[in-house]
Amino acid sequence: IYDLIETRNVWINEALPLILGYDPAELRNIGRALLPMLLHPEDAERYPAHLHRLSQLQDNQTAVFEYRMRHKSGSWVHLCSHERAFCR
Repeated sequence: IYDLIETRNVWINEALPLILGYDPAELRNIGRALLPMLLHPEDAERYPAHLHRLSQLQDNQTAVFEYRMRHKSGSWVHLCSHERAFCR
């Protein structure tokens, strides 16, 4: 769960550490640096547009984002997020 107002991850899918080869505590400790540190540079360039698209969604609408993240071993893992908006 990503809070667009506070620009931070509130919750990370429990499978992500396993997929990326990390201990869950390691990813939690990375904090706000998670995406800058692990997101593929080309996908990082597209990420601001994705955040803008998310900010335009109505409650319960979904946006898809395909991207790569660096595995702890250094290899790239292809991921696809289906992100739903929850509006306050």
